[in-house]
Amino acid sequence: KIGLPRVTSKTLTKFTDLEKSLRDIQAKGYAFEDQELRRGIRRVAAPIYNYKNELSATLGIAATVLSFESSQVEYFGNQVRIFADKISRALGKADHNT
Repeated sequence: KIGLPRVTSKTLTKFTDLEKSLRDIQAKGYAFEDQELRRGIRRVAAPIYNYKNELSATLGIAATVLSFESSQVEYFGNQVRIFADKISRALGKADHNT
């Protein structure tokens, strides 16, 4: 009903952009947010699954643009994904849905 309201100048406000972002997230295994919710803050996050392979939580990091450069997205994203997967496996997640 309300669509995708703008929070900052970088907020995704078109559903086509959101759909592309979701496809990228699924392919990479982590999400990246570049000042979409708060100006000056970047975040990466990855899902944590429980023993039923249900989404249970997320693991993420957030930092200012001064300490989290755009060139570091892939590195931090992969680190978050790796540790989220370790937590998921410790919770009993089956490997076939990695």
